[in-house]
Amino acid sequence: MFKSLNHRYIFIISLILFIPAYFINLGLLPFIPDEGIRGLVALEMKLSDDFITPTLSGALYFKKPPLYNWIIHLFFEMSGQYNEFWMRFPAVASIFFFTLTIFFVVKKELGEKIAIITSIMFMTCGRLIIYESLHGLIDISYSWLTYISFITVYRFYKKDKLLSLFVFVYLISAITYLMKGLPTVVFTGITLFTFFIWKRKFKLLFNWKHFVGIGIFLIIVGGYYYLYFTKNQIQPAELFGTLFTESSRRTGIRFGIVKTVLNLFTFPFEMIYHFLPWTLFVVFLIRKDFFKKLRENDFVHFNALIFLFNILIYWFSVEVYARYLIMLVPLAFTVLVYFYENRTDKQFILNKLLVDIFFAATIVVVFIAFIIASKFYPEILTVKLYYIKVIVLSIAIIFIFIVFIKRKEFRVAIFLVFMFIFRLGFDWFVLPQRYQNTQDVHCREVAKNVGKMYQNEKLYTYWSPEVEPHPYYGKIITNYMFLFYLTASYQNIIEQTTEIKKDAIYLVQDRHFDKTKFEILDTIPSCRGYNQVYVTNPIIK
Repeated sequence: MFKSLNHRYIFIISLILFIPAYFINLGLLPFIPDEGIRGLVALEMKLSDDFITPTLSGALYFKKPPLYNWIIHLFFEMSGQYNEFWMRFPAVASIFFFTLTIFFVVKKELGEKIAIITSIMFMTCGRLIIYESLHGLIDISYSWLTYISFITVYRFYKKDKLLSLFVFVYLISAITYLMKGLPTVVFTGITLFTFFIWKRKFKLLFNWKHFVGIGIFLIIVGGYYYLYFTKNQIQPAELFGTLFTESSRRTGIRFGIVKTVLNLFTFPFEMIYHFLPWTLFVVFLIRKDFFKKLRENDFVHFNALIFLFNILIYWFSVEVYARYLIMLVPLAFTVLVYFYENRTDKQFILNKLLVDIFFAATIVVVFIAFIIASKFYPEILTVKLYYIKVIVLSIAIIFIFIVFIKRKEFRVAIFLVFMFIFRLGFDWFVLPQRYQNTQDVHCREVAKNVGKMYQNEKLYTYWSPEVEPHPYYGKIITNYMFLFYLTASYQNIIEQTTEIKKDAIYLVQDRHFDKTKFEILDTIPSCRGYNQVYVTNPIIK
């Protein structure tokens, strides 16, 4: 059995394991606030029957164009359920297809082995496997399409199809713009400038074929905004000003020079941390002939350049979340795996330390953790089928460790498979414990109950005109997760208002509450850092 092992079998096993590893308990935990925003915008589009105008609590929402909300709505409608699983399904599906895209792209340029290792590294890196894949946010789907646009530049240029290059790049850019806004313009601009300067063909950016591509982008994006501004009588500066602020608020413009300079030193280490364990392969870039070796392969050189020049804008940004960089991860991993596979004789000691010792130790430590966890966390014994799950994981880990020891040439690929077993353990034991211990579960149930209780009333959220709105979040009295569940249960848009109307029910945060204006009907406990909220009747004098 061990003798017949090859990388193709490992790839197939990984794709099969992906399904249970990433979908078990996917819908267990309540939304995080950012998911609440995405879900609430999609829900309000349905309730208002207006898919051109994104709103949040009935107010115009400018921070993101609507395309990803359309995708969420599509899955909600197909399933007939506005719940966590279907909110997160598009993100997890995007990881799967993103992985296949990386495999087919890298296979054509660098061969099957490097393609398999690079693609599975992507789907098992730390940030994806234990965080982003658990949330239904824009970034993974957006990153997948953005990566395709990067590769489109390289592939069509290689085939000498300049018109196709610009048409497809700007077609994809129009789609990604309608998902996330201005970051697309930055990615597309940097990538095209970097590529054509590298190829010493800068003049091609002024070719008529480039303007055809730009025209396609403007027609699609401009067509949407034509419909938007026809439907909504607002100034374009108000919308585009918010989009620009959303894109620039994390830079040195807001945080100042000191924090920006400090970030220049800390940023690389933060990114290595977020995408562990595979970013440890950066040690294989430390070699005297690095630049010479890089230039030997055009595709690897392309990946390195596009990664470097696109990451610079984030390197100079103080407040950056790792999910913003997902489209750059396969570029980096392609370079890392290429240099690992072409390591020097002197680097074989690094290989022994990193792969043989570190990975083997990790497998052993995780196995021991599974066995002794019940002694330190006895509540874990309440997990359904606890002993069966422990036995299944133990057998799988022991088997993987035996193969790891016997087949040295497959150790990296075998450890990739181990990461799926690790995720299964995370699904079976960690997520149920989070469910038991998080206050968000209670907040979700309270929100649903309030929505049902007052379904026949006119329900508003109230913001006192004497209180200044937050410069970024505006007028929000509770978190977006709570508002989503409340709205889904209430089945009507719950508008925010500063006016007190007769025959209505209001949700009022304690700092906005005035006993001369409202009487308390019910009290909602604090939720995710927001103070308690009162359900009130107005006192009309």
